[in-house]
Amino acid sequence: GENILRSILTGSSDIDKLKLNEAIQKAKSKESSGLLLSYFIENQREVFLDCDISTVNDEQGTIMYLVFEAKDITEKIELERLYAQAQKMESLGTFAGSIAHDFNNLLTPIFNYVSILSNEIQMNKNRIDSNLFENSFSKIQKLLNRAKLLVGQILDFGKKDILYLEEIDLSSS
Repeated sequence: GENILRSILTGSSDIDKLKLNEAIQKAKSKESSGLLLSYFIENQREVFLDCDISTVNDEQGTIMYLVFEAKDITEKIELERLYAQAQKMESLGTFAGSIAHDFNNLLTPIFNYVSILSNEIQMNKNRIDSNLFENSFSKIQKLLNRAKLLVGQILDFGKKDILYLEEIDLSSS
Protein backbone atom coordinates (compact mmCIF):
# COMPACT_ATOMS: atom_id res chain seq x y z
CA GLY A 1 0.00 0.00 0.00
CA GLU A 2 0.90 3.64 -0.20
CA ASN A 3 1.64 3.76 3.53
CA ILE A 4 4.55 1.35 3.12
CA LEU A 5 6.03 3.38 0.28
CA ARG A 6 5.56 6.59 2.23
CA SER A 7 7.31 5.10 5.30
CA ILE A 8 10.22 3.86 3.19
CA LEU A 9 10.55 7.21 1.47
CA THR A 10 10.51 9.03 4.82
CA GLY A 11 13.54 7.14 6.12
CA SER A 12 15.43 6.90 2.83
CA SER A 13 18.12 9.08 1.33
CA ASP A 14 17.39 11.42 -1.57
CA ILE A 15 19.29 9.05 -3.88
CA ASP A 16 17.09 6.11 -2.84
CA LYS A 17 13.95 8.22 -3.34
CA LEU A 18 15.16 9.06 -6.84
CA LYS A 19 15.94 5.39 -7.56
CA LEU A 20 12.47 4.37 -6.39
CA ASN A 21 10.78 7.00 -8.57
CA GLU A 22 12.85 5.87 -11.58
CA ALA A 23 11.91 2.23 -10.91
CA ILE A 24 8.22 3.18 -10.74
CA GLN A 25 8.52 5.00 -14.08
CA LYS A 26 10.25 1.96 -15.63
CA ALA A 27 7.51 -0.32 -14.32
CA LYS A 28 4.87 1.97 -15.83
CA SER A 29 6.59 1.67 -19.20
CA LYS A 30 6.69 -2.12 -18.72
CA GLU A 31 10.45 -2.39 -18.19
CA SER A 32 11.91 -4.56 -15.46
CA SER A 33 12.63 -2.57 -12.37
CA GLY A 34 14.61 -4.16 -9.58
CA LEU A 35 16.41 -2.02 -7.06
CA LEU A 36 18.09 -2.02 -3.68
CA LEU A 37 16.77 0.45 -1.13
CA SER A 38 17.81 1.26 2.39
CA TYR A 39 16.00 3.22 5.04
CA PHE A 40 16.18 3.86 8.75
CA ILE A 41 13.55 2.64 11.18
CA GLU A 42 12.66 4.20 14.53
CA ASN A 43 15.68 2.94 16.50
CA GLN A 44 18.07 4.30 13.83
CA ARG A 45 18.73 0.79 12.51
CA GLU A 46 19.29 0.64 8.77
CA VAL A 47 17.15 -1.82 6.83
CA PHE A 48 18.01 -3.01 3.32
CA LEU A 49 15.35 -4.10 0.86
CA ASP A 50 15.72 -5.94 -2.44
CA CYS A 51 12.73 -4.58 -4.38
CA ASP A 52 10.87 -5.37 -7.56
CA ILE A 53 8.13 -3.20 -9.01
CA SER A 54 5.75 -4.58 -11.60
CA THR A 55 2.34 -3.75 -12.99
CA VAL A 56 -1.03 -5.47 -13.06
CA ASN A 57 -2.82 -4.65 -16.31
CA ASP A 58 -6.38 -5.02 -17.41
CA GLU A 59 -7.37 -6.82 -20.63
CA GLN A 60 -6.68 -3.72 -22.74
CA GLY A 61 -3.16 -3.41 -21.28
CA THR A 62 -3.98 -0.40 -19.10
CA ILE A 63 -2.12 -0.36 -15.81
CA MET A 64 -4.47 -1.03 -12.92
CA TYR A 65 -1.96 -1.44 -10.10
CA LEU A 66 1.70 -1.20 -9.31
CA VAL A 67 2.93 -4.19 -7.33
CA PHE A 68 5.80 -3.43 -4.99
CA GLU A 69 7.61 -6.51 -3.68
CA ALA A 70 10.36 -6.09 -1.13
CA LYS A 71 12.56 -8.67 0.53
CA ASP A 72 14.42 -7.70 3.70
CA ILE A 73 18.09 -8.53 3.04
CA THR A 74 19.49 -6.59 6.00
CA GLU A 75 21.01 -9.66 7.62
CA LYS A 76 22.70 -10.67 4.35
CA ILE A 77 24.17 -7.17 3.89
CA GLU A 78 25.41 -7.09 7.48
CA LEU A 79 27.03 -10.53 7.09
CA GLU A 80 28.71 -9.40 3.85
CA ARG A 81 30.06 -6.34 5.67
CA LEU A 82 31.36 -8.48 8.53
CA TYR A 83 32.97 -10.85 6.05
CA ALA A 84 34.64 -7.93 4.25
CA GLN A 85 35.93 -6.64 7.60
CA ALA A 86 37.27 -10.10 8.44
CA GLN A 87 39.05 -10.21 5.08
CA LYS A 88 40.61 -6.81 5.79
CA MET A 89 41.82 -8.03 9.17
CA GLU A 90 43.22 -11.20 7.60
CA SER A 91 45.05 -9.10 5.00
CA LEU A 92 46.39 -6.86 7.74
CA GLY A 93 47.62 -9.93 9.62
CA THR A 94 49.36 -11.25 6.50
CA PHE A 95 50.92 -7.84 5.90
CA ALA A 96 52.06 -7.61 9.53
CA GLY A 97 53.56 -11.09 9.29
CA SER A 98 55.48 -10.12 6.15
CA ILE A 99 56.88 -7.00 7.82
CA ALA A 100 57.80 -8.98 10.91
CA HIS A 101 59.69 -11.58 8.89
CA ASP A 102 61.64 -8.92 7.00
CA PHE A 103 62.38 -7.07 10.23
CA ASN A 104 63.44 -10.31 11.90
CA ASN A 105 65.79 -11.04 8.99
CA LEU A 106 67.54 -7.75 9.76
CA LEU A 107 67.65 -8.28 13.52
CA THR A 108 69.00 -11.83 13.54
CA PRO A 109 72.52 -11.08 12.24
CA ILE A 110 72.75 -8.00 14.46
CA PHE A 111 71.81 -10.13 17.44
CA ASN A 112 74.44 -12.72 16.46
CA TYR A 113 77.23 -10.15 16.03
CA VAL A 114 76.42 -8.54 19.37
CA SER A 115 76.53 -11.96 21.00
CA ILE A 116 79.92 -12.72 19.43
CA LEU A 117 81.33 -9.35 20.47
CA SER A 118 79.94 -9.74 23.98
CA ASN A 119 81.72 -13.09 24.31
CA GLU A 120 84.95 -11.51 23.03
CA ILE A 121 84.71 -8.79 25.66
CA GLN A 122 84.23 -11.39 28.39
CA MET A 123 87.28 -13.32 27.20
CA ASN A 124 89.54 -10.24 26.77
CA LYS A 125 88.54 -8.16 29.79
CA ASN A 126 92.14 -7.35 30.67
CA ARG A 127 93.02 -5.75 27.34
CA ILE A 128 89.91 -3.57 26.78
CA ASP A 129 88.10 -0.87 28.71
CA SER A 130 85.34 -3.35 29.37
CA ASN A 131 82.99 -0.97 31.21
CA LEU A 132 82.35 1.10 28.11
CA PHE A 133 81.84 -1.91 25.86
CA GLU A 134 79.80 -3.93 28.37
CA ASN A 135 77.49 -0.99 28.99
CA SER A 136 77.02 -0.34 25.26
CA PHE A 137 76.46 -3.98 24.39
CA SER A 138 74.10 -4.44 27.30
CA LYS A 139 71.95 -1.58 26.01
CA ILE A 140 72.07 -2.93 22.45
CA GLN A 141 71.04 -6.37 23.66
CA LYS A 142 68.11 -4.92 25.62
CA LEU A 143 66.94 -2.99 22.56
CA LEU A 144 67.31 -6.05 20.35
CA ASN A 145 65.33 -8.14 22.84
CA ARG A 146 62.56 -5.53 22.81
CA ALA A 147 62.59 -5.56 19.00
CA LYS A 148 62.47 -9.37 19.05
CA LEU A 149 59.42 -9.29 21.33
CA LEU A 150 57.75 -6.77 19.03
CA VAL A 151 58.37 -9.03 16.03
CA GLY A 152 56.88 -11.93 17.99
CA GLN A 153 53.77 -9.91 18.77
CA ILE A 154 53.39 -8.91 15.12
CA LEU A 155 53.78 -12.54 14.03
CA ASP A 156 51.26 -13.69 16.65
CA PHE A 157 48.77 -11.09 15.37
CA GLY A 158 49.08 -12.46 11.84
CA LYS A 159 48.49 -16.09 12.85
CA LYS A 160 45.08 -17.72 12.82
CA ASP A 161 45.93 -20.07 15.68
CA ILE A 162 47.42 -19.13 19.02
CA LEU A 163 50.69 -20.93 19.68
CA TYR A 164 52.30 -21.45 23.03
CA LEU A 165 56.08 -21.30 22.89
CA GLU A 166 58.39 -22.95 25.37
CA GLU A 167 62.10 -22.21 25.58
CA ILE A 168 64.29 -25.34 25.55
CA ASP A 169 68.00 -25.48 26.37
CA LEU A 170 69.39 -27.82 23.69
CA SER A 171 72.80 -28.08 25.34
CA SER A 172 71.35 -29.62 28.52
CA SER A 173 70.07 -32.79 26.80
